[in-house]
Amino acid sequence: MNTSITGYHTPDGGRTLGSPGSAVAPRAHSGGAGRGPARARAARLAGGVAAAVCAAAMVSACSSAASAPHRAAQSQSPVTAATAAPPAPAPAGTTPAAPAGVPRCLEASLGTTVSSYQIGGGQDGIIIKLTNTGTASCSLYGYPGLGLEDGSHHVMPSQVHWGETYFAHDPGPSLIILSPGQSATSSVAFAGGWPHKGWAWFLEVTPPNAYDHAVLSLSYGTGGGGGDIHATAMARQTTIYRGSPGGCGCNR
Repeated sequence: MNTSITGYHTPDGGRTLGSPGSAVAPRAHSGGAGRGPARARAARLAGGVAAAVCAAAMVSACSSAASAPHRAAQSQSPVTAATAAPPAPAPAGTTPAAPAGVPRCLEASLGTTVSSYQIGGGQDGIIIKLTNTGTASCSLYGYPGLGLEDGSHHVMPSQVHWGETYFAHDPGPSLIILSPGQSATSSVAFAGGWPHKGWAWFLEVTPPNAYDHAVLSLSYGTGGGGGDIHATAMARQTTIYRGSPGGCGCNR
């Protein structure tokens, strides 16, 4: 029986059994005197073949094991991409971004005035107007911050309610870009006076998303003494749809 044995070059230039290469045939021997050494050489050759085959099998197995994790990671990638959750939507009520380079309007760059007075439904109302007095555009979004002061400028207890007033509908928040000289307005209404709570003579007005406030004088104690203040969102124009003109039409 012929036995084919293959070999491959090792780093030192020799040949090792078990890898593709040239076929090597064992030398045939006959005769009694040389049969012992021949059998020994054949046994050593068979042992070498078996060792080479085992070594080749181990190398192949190790190679497969080393590459298995890489193949597994590749097969998982499409599944991960397909089942990935979409980005979460922006929370409701998030302030929209103003154009690049347009900052928020702060009290220092705004002129705060009363543009008109109203009366009706047992309430007094005013339209407050914020005007950009600076040299660059700025942005407003939302409702003004409000507070009451008595005749000595002491802060009075108050509750602010954002939404419609007796005199105007609430347009809801919208991004307003004020160029120099432009204005935005809000309807502000005060509950009827309660003599035992005193009267409010001044109104603190803070622009939306700001910290510093201006102080307005309320004509003839327009602020009443109830402590409840209702205000609509800042808008390009606030329309009064009911009530009558009230107050003196001026600041004290």
